[in-house]
Amino acid sequence: MVDVWHVNDQVFSTDRCTAILIGKDASTTGSPLTTHTADCSDCDWRVNKVPAMDWPPGSMRPVHLISGAYPRQVREDRGETWSKANLENMPQRKNWEEMENMLVIGSIPQVNHTYALIEGLYGIMNEHQVAIGESTCSAKFFAAPVSDGGKALLEVSELSQIALERSKTAREAILTMGEVAEKYGYYSAEWNTNKYGRDFALGEGGEALTVIDTDEAWMFHILPDDTGSSAIWVAQRIPPNHVSVVANTFVIKEVIPNHPDFLYSENMYPIAEKYGWYNADRDGPHLHFLRTYSPQRYHPSYSNRRVWRVLSLTAPDLLLPADTDAYADDYPVSVPLTRTTPWKDDGTRKTSGVTPPLETPGTKLSNPLSPLSPQKLSPVDVMWLQRDHYENTIYSTTQGLAAGPFGDPNRFDLGANGNMTIFQANEGEFPRAISLFRTSYSFVSEPRHVKTKYGDAGSTLARLWLCQYAPDSSSYTPLYINSDKLPKPWISGTMQKYDTNSAWWNFCLVGNYAGRFYSYAMQSVRNVQYSLEESLWNSANSLENEILSIISSSTSDSLDLAKLVKEKLTVYTIEAGQNVSSTWRELFPSLVTTYRDGYVVGGQEGPTVLIRKMFYPKWWLQLVGFFDHGGNKDGILFMPNPTYPASNKVLINYSSSEVALFSFTLVVVLILGMFIGRRTAHKSSNSNEKGEYARISMNNRSESAFSGNLGDDEDDDSHGDTNNQLMFAYYYNSQIGKSEAAAYPNNSYQPIV
Repeated sequence: MVDVWHVNDQVFSTDRCTAILIGKDASTTGSPLTTHTADCSDCDWRVNKVPAMDWPPGSMRPVHLISGAYPRQVREDRGETWSKANLENMPQRKNWEEMENMLVIGSIPQVNHTYALIEGLYGIMNEHQVAIGESTCSAKFFAAPVSDGGKALLEVSELSQIALERSKTAREAILTMGEVAEKYGYYSAEWNTNKYGRDFALGEGGEALTVIDTDEAWMFHILPDDTGSSAIWVAQRIPPNHVSVVANTFVIKEVIPNHPDFLYSENMYPIAEKYGWYNADRDGPHLHFLRTYSPQRYHPSYSNRRVWRVLSLTAPDLLLPADTDAYADDYPVSVPLTRTTPWKDDGTRKTSGVTPPLETPGTKLSNPLSPLSPQKLSPVDVMWLQRDHYENTIYSTTQGLAAGPFGDPNRFDLGANGNMTIFQANEGEFPRAISLFRTSYSFVSEPRHVKTKYGDAGSTLARLWLCQYAPDSSSYTPLYINSDKLPKPWISGTMQKYDTNSAWWNFCLVGNYAGRFYSYAMQSVRNVQYSLEESLWNSANSLENEILSIISSSTSDSLDLAKLVKEKLTVYTIEAGQNVSSTWRELFPSLVTTYRDGYVVGGQEGPTVLIRKMFYPKWWLQLVGFFDHGGNKDGILFMPNPTYPASNKVLINYSSSEVALFSFTLVVVLILGMFIGRRTAHKSSNSNEKGEYARISMNNRSESAFSGNLGDDEDDDSHGDTNNQLMFAYYYNSQIGKSEAAAYPNNSYQPIV
């Protein structure tokens, strides 16, 4: 069992990420896209900008031991985020400062020049628009680092950073990682079998990376070799019109020797033959990498279902089965994009990550594509893929008893509870969605070709879209690689202290609160996501158009022009990131005001609020036994009486003589009322002063209806409540009824269904 490990009564998640890969012809940008959800319960969510640097001959590059928890690294040679000055002012700070260089376990020769990049737990994207996503995978070998009795120097975080420091293309990045891993040894994300057992180490033994540039998209797999001093690796290029995804299990299957779409280490075949995992006479010329080098998972659907979700959404005509065998033989490594229509905004988008906007936020399908033409994926589409919870399927985590009465999609990490052990708990499972509450950050990288009279300006405008915390409960902000700095809220914060200056904490607070009333509160969250990301998309594109115009018309020195562009990108990146963080900081008080204690409160801008009850859906009440004990049918209801049908029980039976007497009395009262009313009306018509007073008195009564007073008739208890109720009804029908859309935008008082 490799899903979790348990030590000192703490449960730690493994299997941390999902990464999606999209070919250039399946993308609206004309270049590949890739993603990464860095799913980790206790990792450092901060991102860092590494500047381009020149190195003197003979320099050595330090190699750090794998580390996830805050602070992931403390060093002064690699950007602002990891510096001592950026540490939180807490009692632990002195201990943190002493961590500088403590995690250095070796070094490799440095190259003369390294490229600028943005990194987090792993390398993300460099100035030449090479980008990398990551997903930890199980493997049949694991290895320890040199610092813990092993023979290997590098793991995937360092590999991805080295690749981005040194590569201009995806292919170059793959060959660089393969070469240094083979030479210096690759160790797995976990190796200590004495503490956590062999299964756990195997579960963390391998890694998958999605690697792209402006033209090519590659899937890369790596694991230690059987000596623990080198590496086995393979990479497959996906076709330009294809989509692929990896979710904690290798996905490369048949490897075709000497084919331009495959790269691999020379030891891949010999080691497989050594252990009897592959035989050319028995298995044919194509080694099946997944079956050869990956053990089966205890719960295969933990990985396979996410793969199915992405592939089935992008290639629905293939009708891929949701249930497959342990090695997902029903799923190819990639599928051609055959989605023929956009994911429509049919109302389900309020909770669904699979019904995003079209090519850009807010656009309408004014010119529908031919039914035979695939609808390409935009970066915004892919953002919404990462917000998915299997909505509108039988696996939706927003539905069913586990979601509670209000559709909370979050399923907490597996752990021991009471007399249930971790091993007993591991016998069951919930669907593992792409969007996860324990996400440190996620991104969509967006390489592009941008033509100008001076050549391709894509590297100048290289950007990615990044959010922290769960994609479902946060907003993506544009980060330009060419920016000198990153916004402070995105390079700050620690789990040890709540801080509204940290973007992660602002997202986390909203996500945790909205989850309580998910089907209601997420409508307000979605509105913020839509409007904010649409605004950012448009403003980023406007900035780029401005920059391209400056470049096209410029006659100044190229260095001055480059400086001007960098300044503009830096200012925009910082302001956009700060705006996103502050918007979500301000969203939380609005959520608390609108959704609380089982109520949806509207009309905050009016003279009175309008409160609606959420209450619980009937299906949930039935399941929890709400209707098991009926009421006393002979009793009275402490609420407005329902309209009973004629067949219902009559509480009081009247005789025919009693009914006749009551009818006669009612007729007499009505005649007298009409006579008195006419005399009163005649007197009022002769008195303008009294009539004016009557109107003022009525207005005063209307105002007092919302303050709880009885109006002018303070001594008339028999009429005060009734009049207040009537005036409230009048005010509601004439005022609130007309402005209900303002009080409850987008019908926010109704749950998402």
